[in-house]
Amino acid sequence: MFRLLITITLISIIFLNQSCLKKQDESPSSSEFLNAQKMKIIAAINSKDSDQALKLISELNEEQQLDNEIKYLKAEVYAIKANIDVYSLFPIIKLKLFEFALTEWNDIRKYSEKQRAGLGDIVGANLTDERLDQLSEEMERIKKLPPGEVTFTVADVKYHLYANRYCDLTFRYNSPLFIEEDYSWSYYEAIVNSEEECKEKASKLPHIITKEPGSLYFAQERVKYNAIDLINNKITKTYKRRSQEQYIQIIWAVYDSMPIINSSPLLSSENRNFVLDSLKLLKEVKTQLPNEDRIGKDARQHMILLSGFIIIEAIKSSIDFNKVEKPSDIICNIIPINVVANYPQSILAARYLLEISQETGFLSLKQELFDRLIPLVKNAPNELSAEEKKETMDELSKIKSEFGC
Repeated sequence: MFRLLITITLISIIFLNQSCLKKQDESPSSSEFLNAQKMKIIAAINSKDSDQALKLISELNEEQQLDNEIKYLKAEVYAIKANIDVYSLFPIIKLKLFEFALTEWNDIRKYSEKQRAGLGDIVGANLTDERLDQLSEEMERIKKLPPGEVTFTVADVKYHLYANRYCDLTFRYNSPLFIEEDYSWSYYEAIVNSEEECKEKASKLPHIITKEPGSLYFAQERVKYNAIDLINNKITKTYKRRSQEQYIQIIWAVYDSMPIINSSPLLSSENRNFVLDSLKLLKEVKTQLPNEDRIGKDARQHMILLSGFIIIEAIKSSIDFNKVEKPSDIICNIIPINVVANYPQSILAARYLLEISQETGFLSLKQELFDRLIPLVKNAPNELSAEEKKETMDELSKIKSEFGC
């Protein structure tokens, strides 16, 4: 019985092996079949028949579907399913928006001469980095200075009597601690019996403040505080100006690109996922093939186009362009909730765009700019937390408020 079981088992194994070999021989694994299938897939793509193209791809075995050209063709099919003609996206690569956003972000001030109709003047000094460092050092020095070593003078004393009793004195502090001829105003209030008494107090105020110990120390502390505050305001205004200049340059880049942005379709959630799936496949192909390879080159080119399209589509859905007539309208018509919703696909597309740009020279970026931007984009979160979403929306609301929206 035992020998019979062994014999039956051996016969079964042989039979199963022969059956599997026969099926393998009959399966479409030959290079001739793969090439023929590729031609059929290409024909389906040319006919915009994405379902037929995917059906033909599904008929290939697992190994054949890993073929780089098949992956590339499948990526093309996904783009078709998203109702996108990849080659129609070529105008996107000419957008001033991309050229500006990546190449000039850290050299924004060279554009300060450009006319910015409808945006108004930027307030605040635009100090150099060297001057900012000097001011920061000076501020730290003043912070460490004992109040008793602060020197100052009192000038421009003015008096005002109201309700026939209250003498309100305003005056100006001048001090060597104040930079660039800055000064600060202060006030002193006293109860008096007449206007003459108020006028007399005004004349004696410089002596009271600079000579009487209690008043002197209080004034020294105040002058020190004001000196620190004045420097800090200069630094803050410079960074605010730079920030506003960045916003203005982005506004102009978007405004100049409006014709192409408006012509770009808005995607449904399903179609956006098709585009992202296409980009994922193209990245796999790009990783396997050099730029010199025909498929590798095409994959990189289409990654640029689709990444740019995703970013443009995110911009279009984040701004109500129907209400934009002049550049300043762009900031006022930002839709914060859509900006937050578009973040995941935007950051992914930005990663693709930077990666391909570094490999192909699509964007003429200096290496040091790549060195700063790529880690920044790479390390950004794939999704925003609830707190980050709130912070982003609050910041956008603040920007809109700063621009008078």
